Amino acid sequence: MIRIRPGRSWRHNPGYVGKLRRLEGPHLQRFEGSGILDVLGIEVDGVDIAAGVGEAEILVAMDEVCRALARLRSGSPAAQATVGRGPTELLLEARGADVLLALVSLAPPARFLASGLLLDGERLRAAAASAARALADDLLSISPALSGSPLLARLRGPLRAPLRKGAAQGTAPWPPAVPGRGFVARGAARGVRCEIQVPEESAWRLAGRADVPDAPLAALLGTGSLALRVGGSPALSWESPPYLALRDLVRSASGVVSAWEAGDADFTLRFGAADLHCDLTRDEVRANGWRGPVALPAPALATALAGAARAYATKALALGGEAEELSDLRDSARRIEIHCKDLASGNLRRTRSAALVPPPRKAPPQKGPLSRGRVRRLVYREAWKTEPGDPPEALSFCGGALIAGSKRGVRALDAATGREIFRADCEAFAHAANGDDLFLASHATLSRIDPSTGERRWQRRMRSSTPLWPVARGLVRPTEDGIVCVSDVGGVAFGPAYWDNVQLKSTMHEAANMCMGKNDAIVQQFIQTKLAEQFYTGAMESCSALAARGKRICSRSRHSRGSPCGRDRWPATRGLPSPPPSTARSSPRAGRSSPRVCPTAPCGSRPGCRSRAMRSSPAPKRTMRARRCSSPLAREEPAPGSESAGTSPGRCPRKVRRPRRRRGSPAALR
Repeated sequence: MIRIRPGRSWRHNPGYVGKLRRLEGPHLQRFEGSGILDVLGIEVDGVDIAAGVGEAEILVAMDEVCRALARLRSGSPAAQATVGRGPTELLLEARGADVLLALVSLAPPARFLASGLLLDGERLRAAAASAARALADDLLSISPALSGSPLLARLRGPLRAPLRKGAAQGTAPWPPAVPGRGFVARGAARGVRCEIQVPEESAWRLAGRADVPDAPLAALLGTGSLALRVGGSPALSWESPPYLALRDLVRSASGVVSAWEAGDADFTLRFGAADLHCDLTRDEVRANGWRGPVALPAPALATALAGAARAYATKALALGGEAEELSDLRDSARRIEIHCKDLASGNLRRTRSAALVPPPRKAPPQKGPLSRGRVRRLVYREAWKTEPGDPPEALSFCGGALIAGSKRGVRALDAATGREIFRADCEAFAHAANGDDLFLASHATLSRIDPSTGERRWQRRMRSSTPLWPVARGLVRPTEDGIVCVSDVGGVAFGPAYWDNVQLKSTMHEAANMCMGKNDAIVQQFIQTKLAEQFYTGAMESCSALAARGKRICSRSRHSRGSPCGRDRWPATRGLPSPPPSTARSSPRAGRSSPRVCPTAPCGSRPGCRSRAMRSSPAPKRTMRARRCSSPLAREEPAPGSESAGTSPGRCPRKVRRPRRRRGSPAALR
């Protein structure tokens, strides 16, 4: 459905009505309808394609639409009518019995309001004739004296002439195909280049301009593409009719040069869908998608744009002959080029009121990459999926295998494919400190497994149900007879002989917790220190956690007992969970206070002494402390009247006095 609906509000304007009624004499014959403004609606299937065009000289616009349709009826390939301000042009091209309609606004930014609408020619002419008659009737109702005016005659009887046979059907297709007419126009200056690509179909329109004298805009609306390349930044591209795009770019080039001369701080230039932000104080240009600003003076950018427009207009004029629109575009671009060259040569200078350069912007802090190299994007996909089996209590990677440990045993899966490598029943497992092997322990055996193949490297009999603590060259495990250290090759590095003098089984759990180190010397030292401590301390409550790293031991327990010259490295009594309940028995030589493992410091009894001792701490607290480790200590027999806390051979012995009892305070060793 096609409807042309001229506005009728002009009939209620007293100024228009008075002007029409005062017409008389020769003014009636020269009346062409200028000065009467209203909107002109063009509806296609219920959609007003001219909505937003604004008011136009309604009588003149309707007359031009009727004339354009009459030219198509008489056999012209294309016709054009002005239907709005800007100007807004209605372009009609004959396609046999149909009409190809396009609505173009030349107001900046120049653009298509509607394009590619193929309409029935007879229905379009009927809609235009009906709208023209309605306007003629409105004029006669206001001023009957206009009945003899030429404008009224054209509106009342448009398209009354019969269609000539074969006029529309015999029209040759336009534009005629002439191969090899496509071209590229370029403009460049100081690191910036603008290119206009004109395909052959658009070049055919330019070459066939002489065949459509009634529609000069039809030859200029061929498609094309524009590209702007600035330094090493990504190119900006734009698909648009080159003539419409270059009209706006030449106007923008003139504006950016004027702003640069006037001393403005910035200017925004529109290039298709991208905005070029020009910092005129620093001579920089930036756009979305670029990593940062690019050094480019405003005159250089204007020279490149104007040069491309001049090259396009020159080649288009060479194809189709003289054209007013192309000549105006060429002359405007040439004036900008000459002006920019004068600015570059120094013959013209900027105004003295130029803006001062602002202080340099601080660069944002550099953020390190999440991985080596450059991460463009991360895509997470499911690599593999397998049945979980028993609910795993711990998951860890060991070499190329994923280890899933549960209460019943351990299961190894290939980390790349999810294939099960091996499955074994065990009571405890631990990763080797050196390498990617795995220690598996049951109630009666201890073995070392290669997790990548499931191969058993060695196995030995060892009865115990306690956890495993890997050290630098093997594994430490408490047994019923004491603590045992097994080397990497399966041999016993030291066994329960260190526990011959221990009478209380309750201390073994605490001593085992003290073996969570990465150095055999530290492990052995603390075992011997614990044996020396048995001479003057009683049974300790079990430490719920203890770890060693380098020369520091961190422990967590409830009570402590130590030696006369120790001091805390740092205590922490907050945020620690309560240790598991444990039962302790007293030693015949122990005091009444409940001891705990504490950090130690040099005793200071003799210069150069590096041995460490322990200090009493009476209050029962949940405390985490750090201890510094020295060289391994050797057990010595206590001298009469004193007890040795353990020293290295040749080091100073330290005497530990009997604790004195004080009312209201726990026993202390000074």
